[in-house]
Amino acid sequence: GYSDSGPDGVNDLYEFVAALSDRRGVSGHALGETVYKLQRYGAKRQDVDLLKAAAWVFLLWRFHKDPD
Repeated sequence: GYSDSGPDGVNDLYEFVAALSDRRGVSGHALGETVYKLQRYGAKRQDVDLLKAAAWVFLLWRFHKDPD
């Protein structure tokens, strides 16, 4: 679901996460989880996915606010 060119094509989510991770010090795992949970919420409308996305965003914020 992350690529318009099928499973062997370019993975748009992976490229997006990798680009942000390399340039801005963003945790690729946390960012990928956030995007995945929000995409899943959009498809299934399960509130738990919003809660999990919010938790990942909080961890990203906390790391960048106080990296030590």
